Amino acid sequence: MRKDLYYVYYILRFIPNSASLLCDISKFKHRPECKIARENVDRFFSNRLSEGILLVAGEFGPDARMKDIREHILDIFQRLRAVLS
Repeated sequence: MRKDLYYVYYILRFIPNSASLLCDISKFKHRPECKIARENVDRFFSNRLSEGILLVAGEFGPDARMKDIREHILDIFQRLRAVLS
């Protein structure tokens, strides 16, 4: 699970146009896999102290370019959750 979380965060953080990727992902929201993914995002990324946030923040560590890495991670996964809804 951790590897997948890190990968999703890394891609959505560093892709030049994450909005375009999220738009593409939204085309599959009717699939059963997306329901499972949405439930997992809800479970592991519901707030700044959720398990998924802490795992990803621990892997990527503090970042001088960001005021709050946990808030940044939460924002990215909430945008993903929104397109899966």
